[in-house]
Amino acid sequence: MPIYDLSYRHWDGQRTPAAMRWLPIASTGLMEHLKKRLFLFWLFLCWIPALIGGVLIYLHTVVNIPEAPGAADASFFHTGYGLIKVFYLLTAVFVGAGLIANDRRTNALQIYLSKPIRTVDYLLGKGAAVAAAVGLVTLVPGLTLFLFRWGLDKEGGYLASHLMLPFSIVMASLLIMITISILALTVSCLTKSGRVAGLMLVMLFLFSNGFRVVLGFFHRDLSSLISPMSNMQQVLALIFGIPTSYRIHPAVSLIVLAAMLGVCVLILFRRVRPVEVVQ
Repeated sequence: MPIYDLSYRHWDGQRTPAAMRWLPIASTGLMEHLKKRLFLFWLFLCWIPALIGGVLIYLHTVVNIPEAPGAADASFFHTGYGLIKVFYLLTAVFVGAGLIANDRRTNALQIYLSKPIRTVDYLLGKGAAVAAAVGLVTLVPGLTLFLFRWGLDKEGGYLASHLMLPFSIVMASLLIMITISILALTVSCLTKSGRVAGLMLVMLFLFSNGFRVVLGFFHRDLSSLISPMSNMQQVLALIFGIPTSYRIHPAVSLIVLAAMLGVCVLILFRRVRPVEVVQ
């Protein structure tokens, strides 16, 4: 009978560029949820505010009802992003809560990092999965509403008067996607239970907003710096070029938010390691 050589052989397939090693992790994390009917139903619910916004735009533009808040200007989109906070927060809970927690529970984290995958590749892939899911309820509906309003424009003056609005929508969505994905991964790396991580993420925003309300009795403006959501709303106001809700310069809120996310990144790199030290 023939004897086959089973010794080491060089890989003859196509090598994945080192800069793209995070992409399979991101696509797997996102597609795993897109195959679930419950998650697809949740995405449908997340698009209901966009459908309502489309109706308001139609009433304001075609039916010519000035009282309908559907001008599709910077204030319209800024208000819309403020109203859908619960939707993109729960989307992050849906997708991101168990991404790292489940890997730590099943010891899959060590398997990931034993391959030619760096910690930054692993975190970038997991974060991209959460960011893409959040983008489905922020970036995609926002651009869809803008294009819908542009399509209803018969005189051709809407795009000329709102030339920077699509860039503001993209920047605002990226801010939300990056912030929420980093926070979701941070709470996920602190536990081995996806449910506990999801609860921690919700409690993080509830307690920070509650603490902001309590401190608001003493100093309303400075208390906004405690809540990630309040800081994010301040920066969103800067992006859309509208007045802010607090008498704190948006640049200060941006610095505070960046510091919060920087601490989260340090926690991620400390918790996500090839080996786990058991004490």
